Amino acid sequence: MKNKIEKSFIEPKYNEIKEYFKSKKYDKKKLNDMCMDLIEILGELTIRGITEIEGLPMDTWRMRTWVLVEKSGNLPPYREPKEKLNEPIIVNSNDDEWYKSEEGYD
Repeated sequence: MKNKIEKSFIEPKYNEIKEYFKSKKYDKKKLNDMCMDLIEILGELTIRGITEIEGLPMDTWRMRTWVLVEKSGNLPPYREPKEKLNEPIIVNSNDDEWYKSEEGYD
């Protein structure tokens, strides 16, 4: 199986998305849809075992796409894990009794 693609539509598609983003007159939803299409294609190629497109590693194409999504503001807002939100951790009061009922607990 060949793990490389010599000539592809990925670079023209990526360049189209990049130019649309650079125009500063883009519709955020349309840009997001374009990026999601490219992400879907890259994912399918990854599943098929493709490791290189047009002389560049797949990781490069994934990173380029990630940067576009990130710069365009299409990532959901970051949420701190619950432990870091200073929310109290609810402990069932019966837990202490359960541990005490184990043999050898002193």
